[in-house]
Amino acid sequence: MQKSSFVKRAITTGLFVPILFYLVFLENPLPFFLLITIIISLCLLEFYRLFKSSLYMGLFFGILLSVSCYYTYTFTHLILVLAILTRFTKNLIKRDSLYDILIFVFGIIYIGFMLSHLILLRRLENGQRFLLFLFLVTWMTDIFAYLIGIVCGRHKFILSVSPNKSLEGTIGGGIIAILTSILVKSFFLQSLSLVHCLILGSILGIFTQLGDLAESLIKRDVGVKDSGDLIPGHGGVLDVFDSLIFTSPIMYYYVTYFL
Repeated sequence: MQKSSFVKRAITTGLFVPILFYLVFLENPLPFFLLITIIISLCLLEFYRLFKSSLYMGLFFGILLSVSCYYTYTFTHLILVLAILTRFTKNLIKRDSLYDILIFVFGIIYIGFMLSHLILLRRLENGQRFLLFLFLVTWMTDIFAYLIGIVCGRHKFILSVSPNKSLEGTIGGGIIAILTSILVKSFFLQSLSLVHCLILGSILGIFTQLGDLAESLIKRDVGVKDSGDLIPGHGGVLDVFDSLIFTSPIMYYYVTYFL
């Protein structure tokens, strides 16, 4: 990473993260919901622009999923069904390709449905602390997997998807995930048992890097380096939240069913 790019990334992160954490712990859940809905909307815009498909319809149903998760989880699956039926009907009328339907459905599930779990997670008991756990473990894994890969990376890993990914960075990121989870538990989630802490840290470490690889696969498919250029030093909004797309549902369902 160039020095100027690293400085831009550090400044952007330094400005955004305190605002995010403030909204997480704010008593009123509405500002956090609005922030996540904006993030989902921007990610959907970037995604559908990459494929030149279903921009406004995908954005509408993605926001609808976010609203559904804020008020009640009950209608989420109904919204997904309505979205598929609506898009399929449009294709019948316009005689678009099946590919357009698949991109549309994938977009609202991959971004709208998956990231909406951040809203669901905040609604749980101790949800704010679990969100803090999720954010810190995911982003520390992401950052250190990249930095360790740059400094120590000798063996390339999954060249067909991400040429810069190294085995050393991947292993290092996994170790950092576990260490971060232990630290966060010690200071903010003392009620979480060490066993659950280690399991969560390990799982989040794996899915953080899978989320990054998934977006790399999408960008490689459409032939771009970044999903956008909205965030200085990072690229697009989707480039920043790609790992959380995978880790958010994992965290929510683990807490729901095991804690």
